[in-house]
Amino acid sequence: ICTKRLTSPTARCTASCDSTYHAACVGLQGISQEEINKLSNWRCVSCAMTATTMFDRFEEAMNNRLDKFKVRVDRNRIVQD
Repeated sequence: ICTKRLTSPTARCTASCDSTYHAACVGLQGISQEEINKLSNWRCVSCAMTATTMFDRFEEAMNNRLDKFKVRVDRNRIVQD
């Protein structure tokens, strides 16, 4: 992410960090500020990675518990082994 002064359009992370980024620097180039403001669940890379890591840890913990039942969690689905 660049360190230049923020100018319009910008995107604000809706997760816990609440940071603001240049829209073009985070892949939202060509989208108006009005449309960006409507994004209610946009996460910056850092927050998205944290959420993914947390889900992976949860999935691993669930699979350890479900092992005795011969099922596992695979990306929001319960799969029988």
